[in-house]
Amino acid sequence: MDIKSFIESYGTYAQAAESLGFKERTLASWCRHERTPSRAQARALIIKSDGRLTYEDIFGPLPSSQSDTSPQAQGPERESA
Repeated sequence: MDIKSFIESYGTYAQAAESLGFKERTLASWCRHERTPSRAQARALIIKSDGRLTYEDIFGPLPSSQSDTSPQAQGPERESA
């Protein structure tokens, strides 16, 4: 579930703000991707969502820890002299 769907599940921003403890404007800016919750705010959202939200839902996927070893990622091959 993404953060926008979670917030909108409350009905209105006013209802979500009252239940979640954030300002309506704050919630609206998160839904419009104008701002991102702080780590503390994200943690509070995850707790209040009873696990329906994750950090990845809020901030997006983490960069892969594996490097791309495909030939295209290695760059053009150099000719030996």
